[in-house]
Formats: sequence, C-alpha cells, structure tokens
Amino acid sequence: METLLQKTAKSLLGDHLNQKSRALSRGKRFLALKVLTLRPRAKLFIIAAAAFSAICGLVAPYFQKIFLDILLGHPPSDLTPLSGLTTHQSLLAAIVCAFFGMIISQLAAVILRVYCAREGAILNGQLAKEIYTHALRLTGQARSLKTIGEMVNFFTQDVSAAVALIEDFLPSTLQSIIPLILAPIAVNVYFGIPVTQIFLVIFLTSGLLFILSYRQSFYFATFKRLAGERLGIVNEWLQNIRVIRIMGWIKLFEKKIKQKRIEETNNRLVMVTNGSTMNSIAQVAPLILNVVGVAILIKYNHDHVTPGDVFALLWIFGVFLARPIRNLPWTLVIFLDGYTSCGRLEKFFRLTEEPQTTDFTKPSPDQISERTLALPGPGIIVRGLTLQMSGNVILRDISFEAKPGEFVAIIGEVGAGKTQFLMSLLKESPAVFEKYLIGSHDALKMTLPDLRDHFAFAPQDGFTMSASIRDNVAFTYDTTLERDNDVINSLDLAEFHTMTEGVDHGISTEIGERGVNLSGGQRQRVGLARAHFHNRNIILLDDTLSAVDVGTEHKIMTNLITGTWSKATRILITHRMSALPFADKVYIMENGRLRLRDGTV
Repeated sequence: METLLQKTAKSLLGDHLNQKSRALSRGKRFLALKVLTLRPRAKLFIIAAAAFSAICGLVAPYFQKIFLDILLGHPPSDLTPLSGLTTHQSLLAAIVCAFFGMIISQLAAVILRVYCAREGAILNGQLAKEIYTHALRLTGQARSLKTIGEMVNFFTQDVSAAVALIEDFLPSTLQSIIPLILAPIAVNVYFGIPVTQIFLVIFLTSGLLFILSYRQSFYFATFKRLAGERLGIVNEWLQNIRVIRIMGWIKLFEKKIKQKRIEETNNRLVMVTNGSTMNSIAQVAPLILNVVGVAILIKYNHDHVTPGDVFALLWIFGVFLARPIRNLPWTLVIFLDGYTSCGRLEKFFRLTEEPQTTDFTKPSPDQISERTLALPGPGIIVRGLTLQMSGNVILRDISFEAKPGEFVAIIGEVGAGKTQFLMSLLKESPAVFEKYLIGSHDALKMTLPDLRDHFAFAPQDGFTMSASIRDNVAFTYDTTLERDNDVINSLDLAEFHTMTEGVDHGISTEIGERGVNLSGGQRQRVGLARAHFHNRNIILLDDTLSAVDVGTEHKIMTNLITGTWSKATRILITHRMSALPFADKVYIMENGRLRLRDGTV
C-alpha cells in the first residue's frame, strides 16, 4: 500500500528519471548554465548536428550555382569539383549534389529538433522532481515565504520556461548563429567578395533586435508576475468563498482582481506594441541584407557576375541569413524568459531545508495495525527551547516535561506560541534546544523520519484531501476494504458515526477538495480518527476539539483521549477549560514562556 506522498511523487516525477541528474539544484547558482550543459554528451551531439546541417545546407547553393551557369551557357572554371565531366554529366551531378545537400541538411535539422525535444522532456521531469523534493524538505519558516500562487507558478510557468531553453532556445540559437557565421564565409569563398559590410549589417540589425527583445522579455516577465499575483488572489477567493460571501466582501475581492487585471492589460498592450515593432524590423532586415549583398557582388564582380552567382547569393541570404535574423528576436525572448525563470528557481532552491533528509516512506497499514499501546508511550523532556523567526523571539527558554503515558494540557492566549511549540517538537520550526529527549533517546540526534515516527498529530484545521472518508482516515489512496473495520473503529472513537453524520455512502463517501462538504467539527474528528488509526505512542492535539460541541468533546475525552489513548503520552493545546479536569498536568503559555499552572495535580 502506497501513501499519499508516495503516489503524488510518482505521478509527478516518474521512476525512470536518472538519479545522477539530481545535481541540478545542489549548487543553487547558475541554474540556466546547468540547464544548458546538463548531459554534456547529448549537448555535444546536438551542436555537431547543427553544424553538420549548416555545412550541408551551404553546399547546396554552390552546386545550384554551377547547375544554372552550365544550363545558361556560363560554364564554371576547371577548378570546380565537376571539371572533367561532360556537360550533361555536370548538370546531373550538380543537381544531385544540391538535392542531397539540402535533404541531408534538413534531416540533420530534424534529428537536432527531436534530440532537443527529448532532452527537454528529461529536463522537465528532473526540474519538477527537484522542486517537489525541495518543497517537502523546506523548514516551516522557509515555506511561509512562498505563497500557493508562487509554488503553482514554479510548475506551470518557470519549469516550462526553463525547459524552453533546451527545446526552443538551444536549437534555434545553433541554427541561427552557425549559419550567421558560416554564410558570410561561404559568400567570400564562392564569390571572392569582402564580407565586412555584410557582417556590419548583421551586427547592427542584431543589436537593435537584441534591445527590443530585452524589453520584450521584461514585459513578458512582468506579465507572468502579474498573472501569478492574480492567481494567488483568485485562489484565496475560491478557498474562502463561503466566508467572503457571508461577510459581504465579494465586491472588495472583485475590485482587487479587476485592478490586477488592468495592470496585466496595460502591460500586455506595451508588450504587443514592442513585439510588433520587433517583428517588423526582423521582416525588413533580410530585404536590406539582400540589397547590400547584391550591390557588393556587382561592385566587385561586375564583369563576371553570372545568373548562378545571383541565384546562389540570394539563396544563401534568403535561407541562411534571413531566417536566422527573423528568428533572432524570439530566440532572445525565449532565452531571457528562461533565464529569469531559472533565477526565480535559484532563489527557491536557496531556501533553507530541514537539517535531516526526510524519507517519506511510512509504515504500511498492516504494519501499523500490528502496533499496540500496551506499554506507555515514551516521555518527553525539553530544556532551553528557543525559537526565533523573522527577527522575532516566539519561544523563550522553554522547559517542558511529559512523563510516559501522561496527559498534558497547554493553555494560553491566541498568538502566545502554543502551536509553534508543537511544531518545534516535530522539528518543523528552526527552534534551538539545549536538551530534547524522547524516552531515553536524544531527539536532537534522530533523523526526522525516526523522530516523527513517534508522533501522531491532529491539527486544528482538520486537514482533509479530496478522496473518500476511508482514504482520509488511512491517509492513502485506494485503501483496501479489509481495513474497513479499523477505519470505522477509529471514526467511532472520534465520535464520527457515518449513520448520523449525513454522509450518504458511509466511509466510501467522497470528501470534496479541502473538505468543503464537511463541517469544521467533522474535519477535526476525521483528523482524530486518522491519529488513532496510525497508532503512534505520542499524540499531539492542536486545539483539535475547538469546533465540536461540549457533549461530543466529553465523549471524545472519555472514550479516546483518556480511554483508548490512556497509555500514550498526550499533549493537548486547548482554549476550553472543560478539558482541563481530564489532564494530569496543565501548562500556561504566556509571551513565549511556559510555566506549570499552580495547583495542578
């Protein structure tokens, strides 16, 4: 049985990816360069294919020139490769060489594109895997620096832009730069004319197009940023639509979304204007280049210009110079866009990871069912716990102790630091400990999987996934029906009785995204059932009874927390005084400090 995290990881990444390629983010710098140089043998093959395609393509106009000159009565000199052949043989040989030169050139170009697409697909999986793995390893503080919209954009936009460096930029660049260098040289060799003026026109045109492309990439990056910000607002709106509607905040959110949309529209207008100007120059530049080339040819070879010369020259300029110049602006836009996206990914990869590498392989439900709480859960001893986040001290010199099998309650005002204390016990915060023991073991030396394997955690918000109630309790997809009795038992102990909770299909009822078809109390009780199902010996309850009524709270306290879990070590954060008589010990959290309540038994 695979857990939710394992299923998600496999669907996102695939098992076929080369593990050695996971060095993409290790250096966390120059990601764009790493993207272009990853798998160097493949990149060298791509470069060789591009050069071979250009050389074969430039051979074709030379033989076309010979064919036309012979056909129109201007036979070339005896220095040509076809000297010694009859006229008919020369015509046939010239057209065959020209034909096969173009065919081989196009075949090499197709192979180049196919290889780049293959490399792009591999890179897409590798980047997605790096982002996914890094996101899972981020510290709580680092994770809070990125919004949902930004995380979505990493997968939907930034990965695609980075992959475009391989799929689009690399082949387009090679098929542009190599001909731009070789074509003027071929003109000089074929026709014996200087190419300084040709290089000057290419340089001036390329410089102007680079400026416009740079501006275009800036507008495009702004467009993506604004789209991400709007997506974040829309996500916030959709996730809280019921509250927004009840509170009458619809107009406020609509106004905020509209303002962001207006910014996007204004940016798109200037982006389209700049793009149209760039395209116009790219279309006109080849015509100027053709005129300059023919003028140079006539100036230096006015007594010896043949129809084949003019045809071959225009062919070289039209195919090997005009096309690269037309493609140059968008090639630069693709590069700058990909480079910007790689920069954003670099910043993401620099966010701090948890100190231990987390292994997300969890015990199977069968293994979990074999556990028992016959022995008391290990005690917890904490000394000198201090937590500082964003320059603010959240927890100050905390000392805490829970004996094996003890039930400890923690109370305090909202924002006092109670939840962060539990996160620190789970090593989900950058807290510093002088001492942290779980039983007789030093928790500071444990790996994260080993440490967290001791804990069950039920949060206040009652996390649920879009799946059946059965899968939510077992926290797996496609839970086997053989576990139904265990699932129902856990739900009953959490006072979630399917016969009276309004779920039409019992534990097979599908829970909507974010548990929209469950109440807050129902989500909390599903979370409690999950904590029981996974049968850990230390239970952390983060105000997980806040949304249930007093009668239900009393039943859960009696039957589950102080009943079935009586041998587990339990820590409950609560604001309800009715829960305190059940506790063996009560701590009070005030301004980041923890103290025992006087008179607690």
